[in-house]
Amino acid sequence: MGALWAKSDSFATSRWAPYRHGVPDAGVDLSIVQQFVGRTNVNTTARYNRRATTPEKRAAKSLHCCSSWHVAGPECSIRSGLQSVVPLSVSIRLVTLTEGTMGEMQTKLHFGRRTLRVAGGFIGALVISASSSLIPSEGASASATIPSIPSAKTLSSSIHFRATGFFRTRFVHGRWWLVTPGGRPFYSSGVDHVSSNPDTDRQTGQCPYCNAIAAEYPNVSDWAAATAARLQSWGFNTIGSFSDYTSFAARMPYTELLSMASGNDWFAPSFVTNAESVASTQVAGLANDPNLIGWYTDSELHWGPDWRSSNIVLDDYLALPSGSPGLAVAEHYRRNANAFVHALATRYFSVTTAAIHRYDPHHLILGVKAPAQLIQPELLKVARRYVDVFSIDDYALIPGLEQTIQQTWPQYLDPTPNLSNIEQVVKKPLMIGEYGFRAADSGLPNTWPPIFPTFATQADRATAYETFLTTMYASPWVVGDAWFEYVDEPAGGRTGDGEDSNWGLVTVTNIPYQTMVNAAEAEHANAPSTPPSP
Repeated sequence: MGALWAKSDSFATSRWAPYRHGVPDAGVDLSIVQQFVGRTNVNTTARYNRRATTPEKRAAKSLHCCSSWHVAGPECSIRSGLQSVVPLSVSIRLVTLTEGTMGEMQTKLHFGRRTLRVAGGFIGALVISASSSLIPSEGASASATIPSIPSAKTLSSSIHFRATGFFRTRFVHGRWWLVTPGGRPFYSSGVDHVSSNPDTDRQTGQCPYCNAIAAEYPNVSDWAAATAARLQSWGFNTIGSFSDYTSFAARMPYTELLSMASGNDWFAPSFVTNAESVASTQVAGLANDPNLIGWYTDSELHWGPDWRSSNIVLDDYLALPSGSPGLAVAEHYRRNANAFVHALATRYFSVTTAAIHRYDPHHLILGVKAPAQLIQPELLKVARRYVDVFSIDDYALIPGLEQTIQQTWPQYLDPTPNLSNIEQVVKKPLMIGEYGFRAADSGLPNTWPPIFPTFATQADRATAYETFLTTMYASPWVVGDAWFEYVDEPAGGRTGDGEDSNWGLVTVTNIPYQTMVNAAEAEHANAPSTPPSP
């Protein structure tokens, strides 16, 4: 019996070699274990190669790596005292380590073929060991103890990248990373809507949070300094969408949300003109800011049936006035709604990203903050050609609603908890642009939007938050998340849509929800990488 470790520094390694570790010549000749940080839906195939003529040639043929982790092998044999090659019974074991919990899946083969399929992200090791009743008695068998498997956080402490002066992405050690301007791995832990003037109560016409901080701080600058220090003490390292960027840009890394989509016909020349205007007025001035992580080009656009319309987007374009550029395109795809989404997404991403890159060649394109339950494969297939990171707004929905969405428009992907099915299509790192949980004991109505669950207590809310982050941290394609939002919405509902929910980390009187704060501190200590010093 043998179990030996062949260690690789990179998931994308193209050459594997057997690593012999204290095995006598008469013992196991070839037994390979590969340590790695795995991706989703790993397919590990063991195959007995009868065409190879020697164990060495079998080893050379048996080990290779590609994006989906197909491992053709092992060609396991023992060189017995009879100078013959004897096939073995092979045991393949995938040992995973997630947040300190060891799990194991195993399959065995004997002159046959099995496939071990593992869904979900993991950090682990592939252990391939061999045994045979034909091992000579004088040939001592060998075994090895499975070493400790490094966590993503431990890996990040030893990773250094080239400093470029701007945020970028890299894939190494089996996971995607954001990289700081100075070359360090970075997981973005953000908060959205950090603002000194967040929401006005539509019933009273007052901004309760504005009144609270006006009584507490002499000016907005002092409020921003105190708020940045507070967020950093809770483990947050990024200012997210809808925030007072000018107040925080010099204090913390941040992401900025643009609104590049315009009008109801994206094939019209005015769409290009608007994108150019947004880029020239909002992008150009920040092109050299090292604290800017990147640009969300839009948020929650209409790509198909949603809360705004039950129409498919092709029907919307077929209803455009005669002579509209978009109508001419839609006519071409009249019988192919999916192909039209592909064409529309190509138009959108090609125009918006070109406009941004014209004024800012440095920063990341973070995508469109698409609602997790409303994502079509065609959108992802196009986006991966243009974005550096694909962003998702990932709110849990009330029971049964996801099933209703699937029945309404089956083209939408059914998102898995770790979003692996989205990553498999887009093949880019993911950023959670929004997510959040609310609780009844906040005293807020929590009536709008009605599609999200309301937990009973802050403790329940914190547990949901912890579960969400644990899943994201274990998913090697996720490079950041942004909690929505910093301050609760007003009890009378905010102006515009009337949202009246307990999304905040603090109340409208600027008092933290301590249970949530404690959860944030604890979870952020386990984030895949350590935030840079403020």
